[in-house]
Formats: sequence, structure tokens, C-alpha cells
Amino acid sequence: RTIEVLCKEPSWKRYLRVNINDSIKRWAFSSDLRAGIKLQESHLILMDFSSDNSSTINKLSSILERILKNDVQQGDVVTEKLLADIITVYVTKDLYKPGQQIYLKDLSVVSDIGKNTNNKLLDNWPTGPVTAAIPLEAGRRLSEDDIKASNYVVVTKKTVINGQIITPDLIETRLEPIKAFGAKPIKDMAVVLGLAASRTLRKGDTITFSDLVVADLIKKNERVRLKIQRGLIQITLE
Repeated sequence: RTIEVLCKEPSWKRYLRVNINDSIKRWAFSSDLRAGIKLQESHLILMDFSSDNSSTINKLSSILERILKNDVQQGDVVTEKLLADIITVYVTKDLYKPGQQIYLKDLSVVSDIGKNTNNKLLDNWPTGPVTAAIPLEAGRRLSEDDIKASNYVVVTKKTVINGQIITPDLIETRLEPIKAFGAKPIKDMAVVLGLAASRTLRKGDTITFSDLVVADLIKKNERVRLKIQRGLIQITLE
């Protein structure tokens, strides 16, 4: 690039050829480091570089607590390919059938080094009950697709006909995967008791609010006994 240089006293003007280098600040290693180190702020320093690299990391928070995969020398720029993540891996100890509940206490929980983007390894245990989505063998590193978040829901123990009052002997709870769509099942048996079925429910059906109606206390043409008492006088009518 050519620049113009001026001076008023004495008066002169010159054109000079110059090279301008735009420096870019990037994180670099402050000393020689061995592979396997968990990076701390003391391992890093901001340095000026004449060129940019698309794989360099600009944010300090994206570097700290990550693992160095290769040996590096002082002044080497920090790039994504040099770093690995510490991930938590959940490993089965036993066989599981689809729908069988998995308890965290029955798993091996280990730390591993690597990226968790392609295989979708499960690195955060869900809250609430969890069941197997597919048959699982012992020693399997669980992925997000291997399990389903589940809940206990109210189901029928036997066939309930339309209009029948729900009593404790007709219902029970069962662990089922949580459904993203459709009517929400009822989780509390106390909510169901005393209501009537709005349709015939087969044994094992999940009960939703649309399956229930308020029970009629007195049906049409049903005989009713009425007792009226005042003091020592009691009158019974049918």
C-alpha cells in the first residue's frame, strides 16, 4: 500500500510504500504442555497472530476444563482439534427388556474423554422413572434412544362397562413411557375413584379424563328410600 507523507516546515511531500499487517488476538498456550492435561486459565495467554484460522477458539469459557489431546509447545494457538471433552457415560450391568424400569443405582457411571455429538451418548440422567426403549445387553453404553422417560399411570385391572362406577378393585397403576401427543393419562388413583366410565374400558386400558364422567347418584326409574327425622319422629318413604 502507498501512503502520502506531508511536512509543512520545511515544505515537502513524499509517497512511501508500506506493508500493513492486521494482527488478531487469539488464545495460545503459555508453556509446553503434555496431552491429557485439563486446561486451566494459567495454561493460556492472549497473543497477536497475523492470520486467522476458522478452527481457533475465541472464548476462554470454551477452552477451560477441557482435555488436551496432543502435546503442544509454548505459543501454539488453541484450536478445536487439540481439545476433547470429559463426558459422563452410563453403562448397563444387566439385561433389560423393553418397558423394564432402569434404576440409576444399578448402572455403572464412568467418565470418558471424547466428543458426544455423533452417537448421542446419554450424559445426563433424566429426572423421574426411566424404562428401556429397546432390548439392552449388559455392558451397553446408553444413548438417548435407548431409554424413555416414563410415569406411573392409572389403568384398568379388568373390563369396566359404560356407566360403571370406578372402585379400587377395578384399577391399578402401571409404568409407561411419557407420550408427547394424545390425551394425558391420569396418574393419581384417588382422582378416578367414584367417577363413572364414559365408555367401555378393556383390561389394561390407560384411563384419561375423557374416559370418565360424574356418576349419577340416582338413575331414572330407580327406587329411592327417603328418611326424614325430626326429634323422636322418623318417617320413611319409598
